Amino acid sequence: MILNLGGFLFEVRHGVSVEMSATSGINSNERINNNVAHYRANLGRTNLNLTGRTLPNSGDGNKKLKKLWQLMREAKPLSLVAGDGKYYGKFVILEINETRSVWTNDAKFLTQEFALSLEQSYV
Repeated sequence: MILNLGGFLFEVRHGVSVEMSATSGINSNERINNNVAHYRANLGRTNLNLTGRTLPNSGDGNKKLKKLWQLMREAKPLSLVAGDGKYYGKFVILEINETRSVWTNDAKFLTQEFALSLEQSYV
């Protein structure tokens, strides 16, 4: 297991790539004599983008991402934990993109790629 998002396991075979970005929530205000004062207006934002693929013919089946779609529809903050035990915090799923390709005659697909957009939730 590489990551666990609300019970959904991302595994090594899924070729997961993680892109993380964050803002500090620090703003500025010009004061007397043009001296800038910095202050923290909010907690900032942490965004994660996860990309990867499933392997329907190698044990994942054609419904591997069904749980992710379900978690997104529930719209609840989900714990994100790495395989080494590191806790990243709670995140909400903002968006899922899924691409299915290489189809068989019986309407099954052989490759499935996905991209998730997550944002940290402080609730």
